[in-house]
Amino acid sequence: MLLGIKLLEIAALGLLVSAPAAAFSGNFTRRTVTSSNLNDFRGALFVVASTQTSCEMALIDSAAGFVAASCLTFKSSGKVDQSLDYRVAIAGTDGESTKFGSATLVDAHPKYNPTTYANNLAIIQWGDSDDIDWHQYIAQDRPDWDNVFYTRRTMSSVSGKSWNTPAVVSTVGSAVPGGCSAANNLYNSNQDWFLCMAQTTTSMANQNCQSPYGAAWGVYQPNNIAIAALYSHSAIYGGDKLCG
Repeated sequence: MLLGIKLLEIAALGLLVSAPAAAFSGNFTRRTVTSSNLNDFRGALFVVASTQTSCEMALIDSAAGFVAASCLTFKSSGKVDQSLDYRVAIAGTDGESTKFGSATLVDAHPKYNPTTYANNLAIIQWGDSDDIDWHQYIAQDRPDWDNVFYTRRTMSSVSGKSWNTPAVVSTVGSAVPGGCSAANNLYNSNQDWFLCMAQTTTSMANQNCQSPYGAAWGVYQPNNIAIAALYSHSAIYGGDKLCG
């Protein structure tokens, strides 16, 4: 199986994300970053009707973030079903409690194609854009990354606001799997906007099958991690099988 991880296209959604460097100073301390440091950075999970999904999110700030459009429910008209209880569970940094936000705006990319997964991105807003407590980096300039961490976040209890330890894998020094371009035309035509990997992690819901990693983080040594991409879709080949 090959897993397509979609790099975040802020401009494609017509957004302007502006955050001065000073706003992030509290998130970072000098060190050599390892996967254990992910708990020092906020992560988020998409929740529908008090049930966690497998969809990780990329936080922009305390009031908005990205999610894959394929995580949403669409009406037959092609519009997002706004009647559902969309929420965001935010895993805070050390010392912060888990916070939930109820979506006030859910907007999928206008050119999202549910068949090919092209433009598989949406934005969710749950807070007041005039009252922002913090901002979060989104990684760019892929050649400058020293490493990539792929993560799978899950909650042990939604109602209890508790999290499992994230599953994390690093692919530093690993070559892109040889079958990526052949397995998926979307990846082959947009390699500047996709990452491809073959690793999976055991599903929380079913220990007998595998799930893809949900997000990718760019690592800038010695002290920065920033979310870079969200899981988009999988191409199954050679008898491999994912859950569901």
